[in-house]
Amino acid sequence: FDSFTKNVCTKFNWCSTPEKRFVEKYKDVGYNNIAYATFHANVDLYGSFPNEPKKYDRLFIGGLHGGRVDNLNFLASNGYPVAVPQGNTSFEDMVGLFSQSKLCLNFTRDSSRKSTQMKARTFEVIATGSMLLTEYTEDLDNCFGEGELLHFKSLEEAVDKIKWINENADKANAIARRSYERVVIEHDSCVRLKKLLEDIS
Repeated sequence: FDSFTKNVCTKFNWCSTPEKRFVEKYKDVGYNNIAYATFHANVDLYGSFPNEPKKYDRLFIGGLHGGRVDNLNFLASNGYPVAVPQGNTSFEDMVGLFSQSKLCLNFTRDSSRKSTQMKARTFEVIATGSMLLTEYTEDLDNCFGEGELLHFKSLEEAVDKIKWINENADKANAIARRSYERVVIEHDSCVRLKKLLEDIS
């Protein structure tokens, strides 16, 4: 924000931010046409592989920066290896791979490792109908209610959550179902964009 966004936002009639706390940052620099609109996913598009067999126990798709390799190695060293596709993954392959995974991992820490941030991946995985375990970031509380999302705040907690998921499949699947229902109701692309257009009209 400080090195780029605050210098270019005035070139736009409206901007949106997926981080609710950033609304005030825009206003602090004198830009008031800012809307809070978190990430979203088209449920029909991402859910286009509904009957894919579950080939992977755990999967991660994303850039291997900011300590993510260390994170994955930590999980593997604690008995929970995570499949990671090699090379560039097309959009179609990504959606198919999410659909083929029993559990998808998401890391929210930025490349500097200093802070967490909202990621579109949160909504993309859930929109496929697969289970998500995501690193916590505070804005998730604005998007999901109690018992609607599986998350962790440390790698040790991630290990504990994976163990719990393996031992409590019915309860974990119920949470995953609630995650999906929340995305359908509130975070589907059609819902999100309709609300955004209403907010700025």
